[in-house]
Amino acid sequence: MTSGNSVFNNSSYEIMAFYYCTINADRVFWNAVPPPSSEFATIGSTINRNYPLSTNPNPNRSVIEKGEPVNFIASLETNSYDIPTDDLSQALEKQREKRYDEAITLFLEVFKKNREELVGKYALTKIEECFTQSGRKDYLEFSEKEIKPNITVGNETYVIALELEAHQMVNAGEYSEAINNLTTILTKYNLNENIEKNTLFTLGSFYTLFSNNKTDADNYYNILKTKYPEDDLTTQIEIVKRLGESYDRKKEVIERPESEIGTKAKSGSKEISISNYPNPFNPETTIEYNLPIEGNVKLEVYNSIGQLINVLVEGNQSAGRQRVTWNGKDSFGSSVSSGIYFYRIKTNSFSQVKKMILMK
Repeated sequence: MTSGNSVFNNSSYEIMAFYYCTINADRVFWNAVPPPSSEFATIGSTINRNYPLSTNPNPNRSVIEKGEPVNFIASLETNSYDIPTDDLSQALEKQREKRYDEAITLFLEVFKKNREELVGKYALTKIEECFTQSGRKDYLEFSEKEIKPNITVGNETYVIALELEAHQMVNAGEYSEAINNLTTILTKYNLNENIEKNTLFTLGSFYTLFSNNKTDADNYYNILKTKYPEDDLTTQIEIVKRLGESYDRKKEVIERPESEIGTKAKSGSKEISISNYPNPFNPETTIEYNLPIEGNVKLEVYNSIGQLINVLVEGNQSAGRQRVTWNGKDSFGSSVSSGIYFYRIKTNSFSQVKKMILMK
């Protein structure tokens, strides 16, 4: 999609890139220069978005609804394309209806039929997502019985299966086992650059957040920065390090603050007092913070490996006590799994990170 395209005002992210892909989106009009990072979602992938355009090169194009003929260039000949449905449609509908067990069965059928194709790999990730959203705890057993026997050991689909297991291990607090899975990928099944980049970053993040092992974390981060200095993942390293350094590792439960919204900040105070209650929580928690002065505020939620989950606040707020509730959902409206999450508040002159725990 490089050069001369226009991408903006989508209902969720402008671009999403999941699992070992690179999207070249240089010289694209995003309706903002530079385009805000919150408009892009990546998991183990890269989105190149250099040299953003300042003016829209396609002012006469419009959004096309599914099933309508697509006029790619208004001044040229019209070509009609129909977006086809596939074997995923029924499974996705079950997931939307929160009928997760039925969705898992259907996704599994798609996976088994297309295990080495992109649609099969996507179905595999959706299976793990359904386990997470439903709160089921038996994904590892399911993977051993239903998924791995259908995969050739050592291929790319097998690597995805190991990564998804690592995700579930983190949710269960089995951090050493998760690190073992990732180390296996790096040492035995390092099939391409995208796998290597993602695994180096995730290992560094796990050592930073769960073992406080800065030596091993830095070793993996340094390899990533040396081999891939221009990759987007390298820019996320400092974010994860700040997540690891900023939260209080000893204080697991934070009591509700006594101050009420609207209470004026202390005169001359530069610090921002922020906490959430209850913590641990289920299904939602309230984050309260004190702003010493009026200004732009950004409040974000990250998962346990430093991936952005949701943006709760982004804009100007007045001085004083503020409150926002997080309902345990990501930016797509899907419920996230039990586990450790981080929330970060950022203003023009201040940044702070705190930890919260979702327990279902």
